[in-house]
Formats: sequence, structure tokens, C-alpha cells
Amino acid sequence: MKKAAAEVGIQPSRVHPHAFRHTYGRHCILQGVPVNVLQKWLGHSSLAMTMQYVYLAGEHHSYVDRI
Repeated sequence: MKKAAAEVGIQPSRVHPHAFRHTYGRHCILQGVPVNVLQKWLGHSSLAMTMQYVYLAGEHHSYVDRI
């Protein structure tokens, strides 16, 4: 992952495997998966934690998408 990040100009220190989980959650929200359903899929105990993905879905220039 670090090598791929470097090749596309992303700081390798910003890349980690957990980023794929964030990408998955973000794409689920963009595809219309209800937040409470995503909460269960991701195993979050609070809806507030899942709501972070709603925020991430609003960002159009995610570094994860460029990998």
C-alpha cells in the first residue's frame, strides 16, 4: 500500500489498511445504504460513529480513491 501511495503522490504515512473500511462505508452511504444498516454491518455500537461515513461521503477528493 505504501508503494502504491507513493506512486500516485500520496504521503505513505497517510495510508493504512483501515482506509479500505472507510472507503467501503463511504461507498455504502453514496449508494443509499441506510445509516442504521451500515452501523450494523460495521459493528458500531453508536450511530454517531457511523455518521462519520456520512461526512466522508461528502468529501469528493478522498486520498483512498486515488489508490
